[in-house]
Amino acid sequence: HAGITGFQFLPCSPKGASKNSRIIAYLRETQERNVGVHPDVMPDFILQTYKFDPAKRKNKDECLDIGAYSQEIYVEHKELLTSPAGISNLSSQSKVEVVSLSQLSVA
Repeated sequence: HAGITGFQFLPCSPKGASKNSRIIAYLRETQERNVGVHPDVMPDFILQTYKFDPAKRKNKDECLDIGAYSQEIYVEHKELLTSPAGISNLSSQSKVEVVSLSQLSVA
């Protein structure tokens, strides 16, 4: 049984923050252009943002949730992320480009 090879799985936790509060913080970061959204996931991002209801616990928000976690992943494990799969500069201010989970690659 070969299993999955070429990946290192590392811990990632919300550190006590609710899912909706993490998503709201992530959406603020995108509004302030501190993070971007990869063109491949932009349609899902727009649709899920439009339909997101912070008063509900059950939203279709997989893309938003991954984006919210991506900030923690970058802070905690940036030395393990490889380019161009997960990180690229959006400007001279070295902003993080948010990508879908399938595009993240760790050493």
